[in-house]
Amino acid sequence: MTEEQRSTAVVIGGGMAGLVAARELAHAGVSVTLLEATGQVGGAVAAHEVGGLVLDAGAESYAKRSKAFEELASQLGLTEQLVEPNPVGAWLAYANSKGQARTSSLPKGVLGIPLDLDAPELREILGRSGTLRAKLDVNLPKGVGVKSRSLADMVRARMGQRVVDRLLAPVVGGVYSVSPEELDPDLAVPGLRDALREHGSLSAAVTAIKAKNSGKKSKKPGSAIGGLRGGVYQIAQALRTELDELGVELNVNTPALGLKRTGTAWHVTTPEGLLEVDKVVLATEASAAVGLLEGVLVEAADFAQPDASSVQGREIALLTIVVDLPELDAMPRGTGVLVAPQLAEIKAKALTHATAKWPWLADEEGPGTHVLRLSYPEEALAEGEPGLTQALQDASALLGVTVQADDVLDWDLVRWRSAVSNASLGQQTKIDALRAAAAKIDGLVVTGAWLAGNGLVSVIADAQAQARNLV
Repeated sequence: MTEEQRSTAVVIGGGMAGLVAARELAHAGVSVTLLEATGQVGGAVAAHEVGGLVLDAGAESYAKRSKAFEELASQLGLTEQLVEPNPVGAWLAYANSKGQARTSSLPKGVLGIPLDLDAPELREILGRSGTLRAKLDVNLPKGVGVKSRSLADMVRARMGQRVVDRLLAPVVGGVYSVSPEELDPDLAVPGLRDALREHGSLSAAVTAIKAKNSGKKSKKPGSAIGGLRGGVYQIAQALRTELDELGVELNVNTPALGLKRTGTAWHVTTPEGLLEVDKVVLATEASAAVGLLEGVLVEAADFAQPDASSVQGREIALLTIVVDLPELDAMPRGTGVLVAPQLAEIKAKALTHATAKWPWLADEEGPGTHVLRLSYPEEALAEGEPGLTQALQDASALLGVTVQADDVLDWDLVRWRSAVSNASLGQQTKIDALRAAAAKIDGLVVTGAWLAGNGLVSVIADAQAQARNLV
């Protein structure tokens, strides 16, 4: 095929989905133009400098439930950088029956559903009455909870409200940024209903699912996630470098203003003019995608109803602090702490002790210097010094070690919008309808976290699959 005969495509959106899709198309011989509305590509896979360190500003790990990230990293020459976290595990902060703040190591489980109902840390978190209620799970009839609408309903029916409040809610919030009351059990834990029917208890069901997902390979703690030595942001940088080598025309600060199909061609309106191409990959966040699809796919309007949150997702604030505090060398709360929503005195929903979680970062910094990252609902953290003051208070409470302003070497605050999880109740039905409608339109695919699900492996795999559908 000559240069003049090459198929042409526009990829709209330069986050991870857009970068991966552009790479797939370019490797298939398609002439690709990528449009990114902001000044940089990679989306939430980004870096910032704090205290002289270049750190992940957004995503800092990937789930190992598939090989999508690892295979892409290897293809990009990053195999030697693949690492696993410290296996010491995370902790949990919760409110006891008197409303007092408590911390405990997090029991082994699946999305907070405990595997071992006799674990001492479970008794510590739930108390005597909560533990006895949870243990009813093994004696209840098989059918109890099987037809539950949400994951919270299922766990509540089998194990009681205290498990929902103190275990399920903080873990689900950390993974999906939603309440378990909004989470579809079939999408959050595939096969859970069938496993419950088969094994008769929720604890046995999640144990069987975890064993099946682990396979016969590495089962050591910490192997459920991985990272990159030096930071996950490097995969976005490597993608951009390869796209340049492949001849992809990459335009930052160039939003797509309109999208229209005319005959066999697609017309994309940009501030610089009109682009005419054979194929379009729409890889923006949800609200921008819905706006561009207006008039192309009527199904896209479903994502704007009944309220804007179904499109916009949730804002999160990440505050990273570099401190000189030798007391943290002992890793008093493992790799970090998840916070139960009922613990009102702490505004953060999670704290990551990055230098405890990633040995490479601890080696780079040496003893005494630590990196802490706290995540907040967007409205819960102010800008400037008030935000830092709040974070120091929360870090002190969660770590059991006083962290003062004098200990801070540097800090930075970034804000991101997280996609509404595809596992939220009713979301997958709308996604399936949109995907089915898009499949009927020649030369168009839609991808991104709002369709594929949060998490790098979901985004990468979906972008690859959708791009291949165009070739």
